[in-house]
Amino acid sequence: MHAIPTYHKAAAGKRTAPVGTREQPIPLIVDSDPGRADELVRGAFARFPDRTIVAVPGAREALAGASGVINATPIGMAKLPGTPIDAALLDAKQWVADCVYRPIDTALLGAARARGCATLDGGGMNVGQAVDAFRLFTGLDADPARVARHFAALIAAERAAA
Repeated sequence: MHAIPTYHKAAAGKRTAPVGTREQPIPLIVDSDPGRADELVRGAFARFPDRTIVAVPGAREALAGASGVINATPIGMAKLPGTPIDAALLDAKQWVADCVYRPIDTALLGAARARGCATLDGGGMNVGQAVDAFRLFTGLDADPARVARHFAALIAAERAAA
């Protein structure tokens, strides 16, 4: 497994460790390689020195009491199928976001929906990256709404062809 940030917040009558607030949750970094997890925490802390960021040894520990999870790994892409975590660890009270956008409907999102979780696919990230890349490459601003419509049309065509 690679880095899976999860976000914890205090819940009434329940305290998780570490605990953040709704306004500033504490990201937990999970990686099967403890050295890589520590490196990711150091990198994140260098960018956000005023935040608490913690490495935890496994998904079970990270997901216990988490309000949400983000798959920031390539696992789930067409060439790397599967899920980066055991979906049985998800709780219907959690939200799940997947940065993968090819396919847009990943196994993780399907499993999360089946468990009653709110989900967010990687389409918005893809559109944002395209808009930023267009500006970097051309010096011109792309219309994010137009890019989003085009992306949605591509996904719809792909689904219709399946």
